[in-house]
Amino acid sequence: MLGRKSKYSESGDPSMIDGLEKKLSVDLRKHIRKLQVYPVFTQEWFIMVETLQHITNVAIAEQKLPPKDSTDGGTLWDRDELTVRFVLEEGKLNVCLRCLVEFKAYMRDNNADNELQSVCQEYHLDRKLVDQNILSFEESMGTLLKCCFRSVETIQTCDLPILVKYCSDVISNCLHAGVLEPLLEKKIAEKTQEEMCITYLYQLTTHMEQVSEDQVMNLLEENKSVQFLVDILHSYGEHLSPRVQDQGCQCLSLIFDSEAFSTHREKYIGSDATKSQLVALKSTPLLTEKVNDFSKKRSVQYLLDVIARLENTGVQPASASTLDAKLSKNSSNGDSAST
Repeated sequence: MLGRKSKYSESGDPSMIDGLEKKLSVDLRKHIRKLQVYPVFTQEWFIMVETLQHITNVAIAEQKLPPKDSTDGGTLWDRDELTVRFVLEEGKLNVCLRCLVEFKAYMRDNNADNELQSVCQEYHLDRKLVDQNILSFEESMGTLLKCCFRSVETIQTCDLPILVKYCSDVISNCLHAGVLEPLLEKKIAEKTQEEMCITYLYQLTTHMEQVSEDQVMNLLEENKSVQFLVDILHSYGEHLSPRVQDQGCQCLSLIFDSEAFSTHREKYIGSDATKSQLVALKSTPLLTEKVNDFSKKRSVQYLLDVIARLENTGVQPASASTLDAKLSKNSSNGDSAST
């Protein structure tokens, strides 16, 4: 965004524009350098949240710019994505990831709410405002990572063992601690890591061949990522945002297209529960539209092939989750009340 001269060239002196863009670029880099792994809920942490919001807003704006015709498909350094470039150049990519890892680990602690209340009392902070800052941190840092992971250069730089373990831990916690249900009911799940981790896995698998398919598939196996992904799509399915639904299904299809899966499929979907959940996906809105639409079907073809193979071996679909039914009921009650 900061490097696109043509956007401003008609309305100002070129030398002034170059000077302004340079100043904005320097300012952005300074903000990125401030990103650190601070202890959660300390004064430094809350100050960083404000910095993070500024950085992420610039990154989002840059992502919306049309690609340059001459460098379309080039490297990160050929595109107008200064934010992602600076995050890499300043060595902040894995810092951002570690910030999220520590944050989510802290929030999973049973005493987190009590500790947060103590912080509010000690520093005379409004709890609602603090909760807004917490959600802002999770959304902004998560969105910044999503912007970064669109480029293969960032995937190649990322600490993949930490990333895959983190995604698996977050999704597993959704399934076993029930943290996603209240987020869905409040309609804020898309802003949280509980949905964004599905996107991270999708982005990782889209670049799998350019990184190391063997390494990625080994990490997915070690962390049971495929089982957790199948489970969350089956358990929460259509209640996830449409974009994340598609990304989750496409991620599975990309995994099932790999050589590692074709030779060792039982390592990834060996349990009876996972197989039954996969078969059940076929009759859900996640896949029903794609089955009869060739343009959409191609993106999940390998997932559909695996489901067909399981059906041919007599695997029966898992029953709909009680949580899915509860969310549907709550949604219907909300609609009735609004009318």
